[in-house]
Amino acid sequence: MYEDEQGQMWIGSEEGVYISHHDSIQRWNVPEWKRWNPIAFALMQDKQRKIWIGTLGVGIYVVDANHKQLTRLYDGNRLRTNNINQIYRDRDDGLWIATYNGLVYVKDTDQPEQTILYDEAYGLADNHIRAIQQDKLGNIWVSTYTGITARNSTIMIITTGYLQEALSKARQLSCRTELSASVLYMVSVLSIHNLSIIRILSPLSNSSLAKVLTVR
Repeated sequence: MYEDEQGQMWIGSEEGVYISHHDSIQRWNVPEWKRWNPIAFALMQDKQRKIWIGTLGVGIYVVDANHKQLTRLYDGNRLRTNNINQIYRDRDDGLWIATYNGLVYVKDTDQPEQTILYDEAYGLADNHIRAIQQDKLGNIWVSTYTGITARNSTIMIITTGYLQEALSKARQLSCRTELSASVLYMVSVLSIHNLSIIRILSPLSNSSLAKVLTVR
């Protein structure tokens, strides 16, 4: 679900994409989807007002305001998987894409096929990316099935060492992250009966504290 600059709510579903505006809701039709609709799991609007639709099974569709499909990214074409968890727009209008196999970055959305792929070789805790969030310092935080990785303002990706004790208790990190002031919150599912909230103070600081609260 995503609210665009015009106040329209974009809703992804197993039957494609819907738009809610002024108390009405309607299916968003794309000519290329006449015979079927993709399972839309992640939605984001870029600075040119194109809509990026991340799906489960068929990659990413990029469409314009006139519902015309401009391009598609998929396994073998800029992606290593067709399954997308999240598309996040950073403060510089770049797009970060959480996939089942790597973190994908699109710096210039005018050129959607110009992508950079980050994986475990760059320091990611895991290639299965669950969620992405930028903090007030510009750092990009990535949650995966087996840990949290942060990318600072340089090219390097670093895995946060001070979180290891917390992460040993909280593994499968959920696909939702929230940022409030200088505090970063991430939610982890320990088991079917346990929920863990990781509270990180002053992200990427040596004095940072990671606290895990478990709800049973």
